[in-house]
Amino acid sequence: MTKINIEEWFFSSKRWEKEHECLNMENINEKPCTYEGGLEDWIKELTTFIFLYPKEWNRILSEYKAIHSKQKQKKCDRLDFYRDDEGYLRKVGEKDNLLRFHFQSDCFTYKNQIAYIMEETKILSFDEYLKYCRLNGKERTLYLQRLKDKLSKEGFQTQEAFQISFETDYDSSDFNNRDIYVDMLNHTYIFL
Repeated sequence: MTKINIEEWFFSSKRWEKEHECLNMENINEKPCTYEGGLEDWIKELTTFIFLYPKEWNRILSEYKAIHSKQKQKKCDRLDFYRDDEGYLRKVGEKDNLLRFHFQSDCFTYKNQIAYIMEETKILSFDEYLKYCRLNGKERTLYLQRLKDKLSKEGFQTQEAFQISFETDYDSSDFNNRDIYVDMLNHTYIFL
């Protein structure tokens, strides 16, 4: 799918031509072989299409499943990502949506450090979030401790103490300008 608009691709009558299929025929969560972008770009485009065109998506998914039912091999035809009611990218079954930094004092002094960490170091990235999602409970706790240690070295070179955790929503904030929430799937952050 070379530089073609995804809507054009999905609405095309040629969307199921061999080796040019609009979805990956082995695993719906992987990008199609002819898509030139990365997996993150593909997931974002696909979930945006689904969010904007739910009826058309249901038709395409039905066609996709019909193709799979004719084949003997077990294939993955359940998408692991979706867009919530507000349009944010989410992972199916995952409640740890937001990485929360809780500081002892005003968090606005860390704005540039968070921006740098998100953009330059790739520590708080789509791929890193997917690594976290594959971990069990004990491994997640260890992951957060290692991440805190790494972030202390990378960006928060300060005596200021901070806590780090994953949260489902913003409800754990006291709304006193001491929290930064990072949405790694959507590359956004918010100060509360």
